[in-house]
Amino acid sequence: MGTKITDGSFLSQTVKCMLVDIGQECHYKEIDCKHSFLTENGTFDWDNIAPLFGEITDDFKIQNQSKNWFAITVRKLWSVFHEGHQFLLCSDIHSQDLLWNLCAWTGKEQELKKQYELFVTKCITATETSLFLTALLERSLGNVFLLNGSRVPSLLRDLLETPELSAVIGYVPIIFLQILMGTPSALNLRNIVWHGFPRPDEIHPELVSTLFLVAASVGEILNSRSISLDLIPSRTQTHFKPELFAGCFPVLSDQCTEVLNILDQSCYITSSHHSYWENGLKHFSNCRYGYCLQLLLPQLEHLLRCVFCSVNDCPNRMLTAESTTLYTTLNEIMAEQVSVCNEVRENRIRKILGDTILEMLQDLFVHQAGPRIRDKIGHGECDLYDIPKHLVNHVICVVLVIVLKLREVNLSGCDHPLHEHLNYCDSGGSVELLEHKIIHSYKTYFSLYHPSSLLKKSIVTEMQCLDEWKKYPRHLLDSKERSDVIHDVNENLLHLLNIIEKSVGDFVFAIDTTSQSICKHVSSVKIHTIFRPKVESEIISILRHIIDNIHVISSQVNQQLLEKFLSYSQHKMRSRNRETYQRMLETIPLLERTILCVILIVSIWLHKINHVSDMPHDRYTHCLKFLKKILQFVENVAIYSKQDKNRWYETGLLARKFCHDLIQALNTHFYLLKQIYQ
Repeated sequence: MGTKITDGSFLSQTVKCMLVDIGQECHYKEIDCKHSFLTENGTFDWDNIAPLFGEITDDFKIQNQSKNWFAITVRKLWSVFHEGHQFLLCSDIHSQDLLWNLCAWTGKEQELKKQYELFVTKCITATETSLFLTALLERSLGNVFLLNGSRVPSLLRDLLETPELSAVIGYVPIIFLQILMGTPSALNLRNIVWHGFPRPDEIHPELVSTLFLVAASVGEILNSRSISLDLIPSRTQTHFKPELFAGCFPVLSDQCTEVLNILDQSCYITSSHHSYWENGLKHFSNCRYGYCLQLLLPQLEHLLRCVFCSVNDCPNRMLTAESTTLYTTLNEIMAEQVSVCNEVRENRIRKILGDTILEMLQDLFVHQAGPRIRDKIGHGECDLYDIPKHLVNHVICVVLVIVLKLREVNLSGCDHPLHEHLNYCDSGGSVELLEHKIIHSYKTYFSLYHPSSLLKKSIVTEMQCLDEWKKYPRHLLDSKERSDVIHDVNENLLHLLNIIEKSVGDFVFAIDTTSQSICKHVSSVKIHTIFRPKVESEIISILRHIIDNIHVISSQVNQQLLEKFLSYSQHKMRSRNRETYQRMLETIPLLERTILCVILIVSIWLHKINHVSDMPHDRYTHCLKFLKKILQFVENVAIYSKQDKNRWYETGLLARKFCHDLIQALNTHFYLLKQIYQ
């Protein structure tokens, strides 16, 4: 730890030869072009390109080709790349407009035009333009696939191998695309840039020009087949809420200089990659949040890969992998275990970074309910002009937390939590003040999108919804009926709560059963979320299904209470409907208190979910059945309380039987709640 990562190439020898060296050779010698590989429009002439692949048989598969075939073919294709690049550089406005019009099939022709202008004026690097173009092409080709297919493959490599796509654009363009960005045996441009490997000078501009012309050339093929944009299926793009991650960290308004000063201190950000961070922060300052995120996500992965390889003593894995092995990507970087020299061992990145940083990363990249920004941005599922500031601000702050954490580990020589051990405010320095704010936010962070965190939010929401039930008058019940209902409810509730209290000791009534108290307690519960046993996930899944059904019940009850109250108040209710309304009003107090007990039990299980794995298997199985019985009850009530069912009498019977069975189960088997405390 603490040694500066060298500024050499992060491309393996074979990949560097394929991607960089052959291209450089072409710069230093005259390329012999016997005939043009472009049409009059500047698009690719596939008939002239086809012979470069050699003899293509009907059973041709790119993955079956030899290493030598790829080397020879890539060398030949550089003539194509070079000619395309020269055409674009020399083209006039009219020729360029023809190309952008051919790109209409992507639905992003104006964005393509803007990218080209930034690229040729060197406002953005070839790497950054490649990030944009590969993501756009992947998304757009996926839409074309839907002309014949039903489910788009999740990986570009797999998409390019589908017969559905080949049937539309032809096998020669498909092979060209596979060599360009669809196989680790060739240029593999998409994966190399999106995983953050290349230095700015390692992506030749000829490859970028080729990507622009690919977009236009595919458009020309579609036009020749009378396939216009309105005929191509369009998948809905992901939209991130503007408030996503708002409030987690301080807002970085005019502090890009301070951010760069902190990044400069990291031994894991090489000077060769430093310009990416500078350019990304320029985008942020100029409110181009999508472009900032697109550029910095691969660099965050690169930073984490350097840390991962350093702490796990596998420096060779900082390089791009050959075609026979897999890249070290985010999934492996954040895994519990790592394979080094055929030995599986603990991934030490957890020990170095700590659980809080891993929770931040999982919230961003992993959890299904989270934004999963690496997948969404990297596969072209988002509009870059629609990326909210708070999300990008959050990503930059997470990077700062990682850099500050690594700095402290390097200084101390071992892992410690980040401390505010310096009196930053007294120094008056803007960098120190920013560090102070970042560290404070880090110390109060908890997972937002882990299933247990979502369960906590749902419990709080349903407690608040349950309170709404009490706001509607019980005017159809006379005073004696109200008294009987309350007495019936309280007897059942007190008996059940007494049993729960005996089961779990002081937990329940360290709080009371008011919604405010339960919500406050549930919100404050700290749940460990990193690398947890599978049994915890199984229990949390059932608990979430229970609360989801309670949400359905609450929505249906509140809707019917409102509608029936309005109908009754406006004298629009017939006698039969009044009887149903009265049965509903008689049932709701019992149902409300029964649901409260269910939420309380869910809260108890959540409170000690991290102890579930300590239970003996037979008791765990019994507890699982117990929770599934509760789930079955709320599922039945969700059905009975539908507006077209109105089975309130049956709901009351069901609630009473459930309370009786629950009391009996807890009396007989205290460990259904108690065991999770032992």
